[in-house]
Amino acid sequence: MNLHANFIIDSEGKPISVVLPYNEYQDLIESLGLDLSKEEIEAIEKAKFIRSNKPDPIDDEYISLNNV
Repeated sequence: MNLHANFIIDSEGKPISVVLPYNEYQDLIESLGLDLSKEEIEAIEKAKFIRSNKPDPIDDEYISLNNV
C-alpha cells in the first residue's frame, strides 16, 4: 500500500496532522479492520479460537486465516 501523505506542520516546523487522499485513508482503515462492527470482530475472534483448538482441519479444503 502506498500512502501519499501531506503533513501539516506548526509554526516550529513540527508535524501536527496528516492529510491522505480519501481512497488511501479508506484502504488503510479497511486493512487495519477499523471498519468492522463489534459483532464482526467477535465473530472473527470466535472463528480463530475454534480453528486454533481443533486437532485437525475440518476437511481437505480447510484454509488457515493466515493463508487467505
